[in-house]
Amino acid sequence: MCKNLMMNKADKIALIEFNERLNATKVLAEQVQDIQHDIVDKVGKDDLNEMLLVKEQRDKEEYSNMISGMAHKLERNITRKVRRPRIHVAAFVAGTHCRCCSQLKMR
Repeated sequence: MCKNLMMNKADKIALIEFNERLNATKVLAEQVQDIQHDIVDKVGKDDLNEMLLVKEQRDKEEYSNMISGMAHKLERNITRKVRRPRIHVAAFVAGTHCRCCSQLKMR
C-alpha cells in the first residue's frame, strides 16, 4: 500500500510537472503568434524608402514655399525702407518731420 501511495504521489508530481510544461508551451505558442502578427505588421524596406522619399519631397516643397514667402516679405520691407528715407530727408530739410530731426538740425 505504501508503494501504491508513493507511486500515486509520484504520478501526481509528474502530472503537475506535465501541466506546467503544457502551460509554458501554450504561453510560448501565444508569444510566437504575437511575434508573427507583429512581423506581418512591420513595414518593409522598400515601403519605408518610398515613405521617406515622399516625406522628403513634401518637406522640400514646404521649405521652398516658406523661403519664397520670406524672400517676398523681405523684398517688400526693403522696398518700403528705401522709399521712406526720401520722405524722411525731405521732411528733415523742411524741418517738419519730428523732434529728433529738428533737434539735429538745430545743432
